[in-house]
Amino acid sequence: MQIDADVCVVGGGPAGSAAAIRLCRLGYKVCVIERQASKRPAAAEAFPDTIIPLLDDLGILSSLEQLGFLHCRKTRLSWGILSYERPTSSLLVDRGLFDPLLLEAARKAGAAVLAPARCRKANYSGGLWTVAADGNDIAVRVKARFLVGATGRRGGQARLRPKTAALCGRWRGAVPSDRPEMRIAASLNSWLWGAPLADGTYAVTCFVDTDRCAALDRVTRRQFYRELIADASVDELLVHAELVDDIKVRDATCRCAADPVTNRSIKIGDAAFAMDPLSSQGVRAALIGGIQASIVANTILTGGDTGAAMTFYRQAQQNAATRHLRTAGEIYASQLDFPTSFWRERSIDFASHGAPRRVVPEPNAPVRLTPAARLQELPAIEGTIIRDKWSLSCPNLDRPVAWFAGIEIAPLLAQIRPGSTPLSLFSDWSRAAPVEVVHALLHWLGSEGILISDGACTEKFS
Repeated sequence: MQIDADVCVVGGGPAGSAAAIRLCRLGYKVCVIERQASKRPAAAEAFPDTIIPLLDDLGILSSLEQLGFLHCRKTRLSWGILSYERPTSSLLVDRGLFDPLLLEAARKAGAAVLAPARCRKANYSGGLWTVAADGNDIAVRVKARFLVGATGRRGGQARLRPKTAALCGRWRGAVPSDRPEMRIAASLNSWLWGAPLADGTYAVTCFVDTDRCAALDRVTRRQFYRELIADASVDELLVHAELVDDIKVRDATCRCAADPVTNRSIKIGDAAFAMDPLSSQGVRAALIGGIQASIVANTILTGGDTGAAMTFYRQAQQNAATRHLRTAGEIYASQLDFPTSFWRERSIDFASHGAPRRVVPEPNAPVRLTPAARLQELPAIEGTIIRDKWSLSCPNLDRPVAWFAGIEIAPLLAQIRPGSTPLSLFSDWSRAAPVEVVHALLHWLGSEGILISDGACTEKFS
């Protein structure tokens, strides 16, 4: 059987499904090849609530609410010498239900979905990809102009941190789900994450050096998993609980692709950059990457600026990796009680990487842009394509910024003159942008150390 498409997406996880949904909305014929069936093993994950607008944009928020998830408002941490509680705003979701939900949304958007099906090979010739796949005893060839690789972590990727394995188990009879809180605990050579799910089970995942669980059989793996939980001193969670099924081992190593994009293909999600699980940002990053990839593909397929599209995506991935490694490294370094190689090799000196304290200029203080700030023409998203836009770049920022709340900022920044103050800029900029956006932009520029005054000030603009 042959399927003709504009875009073939290999992998129907969050990144692949998000890309497929957005590409279908742009009018492309999309085929998704996903190796797993619709029914998948339960797998717990915490999503930051900042993911909600993305879920809404992709059209699955209401379906997810019907499916069920828990709102987590508190996390209990035993992080070396620190034991404390902190407010949390997260969604506790079963990936075994979430991923098929997102893939079904891609199908409803118009994508042809082959699942379960396995991609055997992909060759490019004569301006077309030929992707060979099989599933349910049917051989399929997909012909497509563009290929999206959403195949997850791969051993051939460059390793950015030590090899890490996740031992995943679920328990029944633990802390009831009517008190949804997460638990994070460190031990000598590992750390664990625990959280309840809407089905009444409690998930506990332990993260260790991969070599420590290599070649373990079913029985010794379960014993090792229990020892890790005991080492983290969270046994009280599971006193009256029993394991639901076997312990699963998953790769949790932080990796990245050498080059995530060409003029005829793109890698997304974990295939481009696989995050350290300590961040709890993996799925959100995958959705953003899938959406960005759809815009890159659209730019290339419509004859737009291919070079700008590729540069944009490379920079976006590099910026995401740099930001993530710094944040995760600082969190690992904050654990001070266990000075072992497990922690040391994953840490950075957060004292030297921490952002300097910044103050927002006073309303009537003369201001200027910091000398490190630059306005440059750089690739940026504009609607559904990528083109060069005047953007603000600065070492204080994780990435160049062309837009703020939908407003181009370069024309506004160009209005800063000797003697300008936050109040005068507020008055000038409000002629071109909503008042609330101007207020937020001024505060952001000040708090990021981009808009500075000559004297030290502590009063905030209001």
